[in-house]
Amino acid sequence: MSDSFAGGCLCGAVRFLATGTPKTVFWCHCQSCRRHSGAPVSVFVGFELSAYTVTKGEITKFKSSPATIRGFCRTCGATLTCEVDQLPTETHFHVGAFDEPGKFEPSKHFFGNEQLRIGAADQVVDVAGRLGIGRFAAAKFGAPLFGCCQHCSQQHMAYPGNRLPGIAPS
Repeated sequence: MSDSFAGGCLCGAVRFLATGTPKTVFWCHCQSCRRHSGAPVSVFVGFELSAYTVTKGEITKFKSSPATIRGFCRTCGATLTCEVDQLPTETHFHVGAFDEPGKFEPSKHFFGNEQLRIGAADQVVDVAGRLGIGRFAAAKFGAPLFGCCQHCSQQHMAYPGNRLPGIAPS
């Protein structure tokens, strides 16, 4: 995947353009991301700092923890970015901030030990992701199309509560 990806906030005061191939697309289950987004899980698309430009307005930033800086629109409050000290050359955009978020497919989970369990559909998605059958196959079992990825990241599977019987961490 290599292209240009436009996006922005809810009110249109902030617009950005990311170019090239994303470094990563992943689910984040940490409590900090849940509180910043108001959602049970966040999906991020990572780009090198040099691979994006703000084309309108300004991303307002604040330090949400000692190693994390969050970005948002100061007009409408829409969540936009996350930057962490461990990856100093990257910015991670919330997938929903892109004009065409369906172009991105998450391939990893982070902070699986903090993952919320929200009912039967979540369990189907979780099983489908662990088996690597993909989101469209998971939909056949009643899971929402937006809820699955093809992964078995060690960080996610290392947490005992996330293991399925008979499936070892990869």
